[in-house]
Amino acid sequence: MIRFALAFLLAPMAMMAATISVNVYAALGPSPYPGESPSYGTSYPQSGTWATTVQDALQAGGADSGDINTSPTAFNKVTSVNASEILTSAGNFNLWRGNTSPTGNFANEQGTFLFFPFSITVTGGQVALSDITFTQTFSNPALQAAYGVNYTYSAADIYSFEEMGFVGPSTYLTSGESATTPVDGIFNTGGFFAFAYNATANGGATPNEQIANTLAAIKAFGDYTISTCVSVGGGASSCADVNVMAPSSVPEPGTYALMGAGLLGLVALRRKRA
Repeated sequence: MIRFALAFLLAPMAMMAATISVNVYAALGPSPYPGESPSYGTSYPQSGTWATTVQDALQAGGADSGDINTSPTAFNKVTSVNASEILTSAGNFNLWRGNTSPTGNFANEQGTFLFFPFSITVTGGQVALSDITFTQTFSNPALQAAYGVNYTYSAADIYSFEEMGFVGPSTYLTSGESATTPVDGIFNTGGFFAFAYNATANGGATPNEQIANTLAAIKAFGDYTISTCVSVGGGASSCADVNVMAPSSVPEPGTYALMGAGLLGLVALRRKRA
């Protein structure tokens, strides 16, 4: 099963004279779904959370912060990952980068996602969430057919701690302002992507068996590239490519339930949390 999501932002006025800078990155992070991670965060600023670390890093020009090998709240840019790292148990058991027995700072995490944070800054004009288009393409034809994305924010979208607008040096829009509200720039924790264990498709009696079955299904996709692009009003844009490598080895489960059934997929836009 695949869980994917995204989120982005703008207004078309004064774009001709404005200088717009767009930067898109890729990074691993904890589950953004409520109840699945104690470290993702629920607001901004919120010390010791992944979302705030990313927002602060975007404001610092996309600089890495912390070490993802020692803390789930770190922001480390990536250009390649192994598919076995981007797994979520969908709230069923603890899991971090494919390990079903995470310890220390990762002990209560229930999945690792591949995120695509981005920043948009404007000189001589403003932008709004509703002017942003997000596209995501997969070099694997089967994944592209099922999960390719081309999304433009609408007036129904809102600013939040995840898709944050800023006005001036210290005023942030983080709590439900309309997507058409013009701002000086946007910092966005980005869309996300992960393979999720699904009991119906993958079976298994224990977490280790369940992950082994999931990895066996994922391996069929082989190696592929995810290209993520953000554009503003059809003008300024930026892309980030991530090479996803097939699991190099698949642990032997006690039983392969429903092998050949593959992954049950789900693609959804990220909904705003209250």
